[in-house]
Amino acid sequence: MLQHRSTYVFLLLLLPLTGYSAIASAAFPGDREAGERIRKEVLAWLDSFNSLQCTYTHRWDMPTGEWKEEEVSFRWQDSMAYCQTTTIGWGGVEEAEPIGSLMQESLVDGKATLLGQQGVIVMGEKNHEELQFSQSTLLLQYLLLKGQLGNTGLYTLLSRPGNASLLERNGERVLMCWSTDEEVRGKTVNLYLDKQNRVSQIDFIQRPFCSYEEVERLTKMDIYDLFYLERSLELLDYRQFSGVWFPCYFREITSVPTKESVDRQRPLHWKADHGEMEYCEYYVRRLEIVECEPNSPTSEIHIKPETVIINQILEKSDFEIEIPMGTGMVNAKTGKVFKQGEQTWRERHANLIFFMAMLLLFSIATVVGWRYWSPNDAAR
Repeated sequence: MLQHRSTYVFLLLLLPLTGYSAIASAAFPGDREAGERIRKEVLAWLDSFNSLQCTYTHRWDMPTGEWKEEEVSFRWQDSMAYCQTTTIGWGGVEEAEPIGSLMQESLVDGKATLLGQQGVIVMGEKNHEELQFSQSTLLLQYLLLKGQLGNTGLYTLLSRPGNASLLERNGERVLMCWSTDEEVRGKTVNLYLDKQNRVSQIDFIQRPFCSYEEVERLTKMDIYDLFYLERSLELLDYRQFSGVWFPCYFREITSVPTKESVDRQRPLHWKADHGEMEYCEYYVRRLEIVECEPNSPTSEIHIKPETVIINQILEKSDFEIEIPMGTGMVNAKTGKVFKQGEQTWRERHANLIFFMAMLLLFSIATVVGWRYWSPNDAAR
């Protein structure tokens, strides 16, 4: 009987704990099970891309009225990338590169090479560790590159530890992600989904770098709305290529915080640095007051569907830039300037070095032979 009473008491003590666990788990908004399933579906979709070739127009617009349009040819496979960008129009600035200016850039074996051409002027650089002038390809890199963008690519952010939940917000289905990863420190995404669970919009956001339960105790805001939107990327005009869905239109809107909201955050940062405020509270208070400028820089690409080739096996040579002989180049690693195809002293005098080496070997052989054979000569 005592044993049964002990068991009964234990269950009574355990019930509040299990109840709290269920409440804490349920407190995270939305459908966690559906969210985790869709997160894996999106990762599988990103994994289905092995290579891509396409041509598109890229345009960026600044709130100041500056704009630029480019024609871009792009190739990607694994850790290799190549783009050729031609300036086709610009405005709102006094000076810019001439129409028809060409930039080629490649990433092969972890080294980036670029070659620029304006009229008859051709110059380039070698041995960069990453692409340098990649703005025209950045929207595609968010989807395709899994390591070269550090912690900002979609695949990286979805792969990190954290929570994913499916919500309905203003009639739209949203995959809300909350990162618990030390490396990305609050960087995560909200994904807007169409009826086929295809990603129609990616919001790259910054959330408080602490647990959801801690944040909930510190704010009266809707937990979903507590974030800073760094950039929003629309993915539209989906078409199928080789059985894979791929968007042919991308549009990015970049957020810029107002100077006033940045100024209001400085005292909070000082308090956190001096131990007067926990960092979790600092993250929450900062995100509660951040505001963005009403007008933001935008960037968009229109991909030509007839040029899209997905998952065709490419060779390393498809990503290498053919640099004309005599082109002025800079070694980004050493800072030294040289000309493509320029021979070193050893290369220029290779025949002389070979002749001298053979003459030296002949002389050594002659001396050794004379010293060895002379004492044993029978005539002597």
